[in-house]
Amino acid sequence: MLEAATGGWASATLSETLVVLEPGKSQVVYLDLAVASDAAAGEHLASVTVKSGNDVLETVVLKADVAAAPAPAV
Repeated sequence: MLEAATGGWASATLSETLVVLEPGKSQVVYLDLAVASDAAAGEHLASVTVKSGNDVLETVVLKADVAAAPAPAV
């Protein structure tokens, strides 16, 4: 099972949440992030946790650089 976390600066969607693999096999899973309108500019962290039942097998931490919103045109 896969779980994504962002700490609230973005919403996260995984392309797959359940992946069953045979030993030695791999599969690509995509993480889409939608940055919250009130998220501060700068570096933020997201994580993907790989679990088997309740056991955490691995946690991958990803960095995202959120750019400041452009100033509105006047």
